[in-house]
Amino acid sequence: LRTGCFPFIKYPCSRAAPQDLALQDAFFTALKVLNAGIPTLLYGIGSWFFARVTETVHTSHGPVTIYFLNKEDEGAMY
Repeated sequence: LRTGCFPFIKYPCSRAAPQDLALQDAFFTALKVLNAGIPTLLYGIGSWFFARVTETVHTSHGPVTIYFLNKEDEGAMY
């Protein structure tokens, strides 16, 4: 059910109980194919204007800056 917003990665979290979402996933995948991914591309381009929260992660290949649309709520349960 995850829809990307190219060139960003969307990382949703949910408190919903685990359930089989295969049917919904197939439906939304078909919608993405039918609209050629244009809405997700436009969403990603628009996100460039709002992604202001950053965090630098140090990896073995050097530092990587990660951009977020929302600031993380430190200490939140969800």
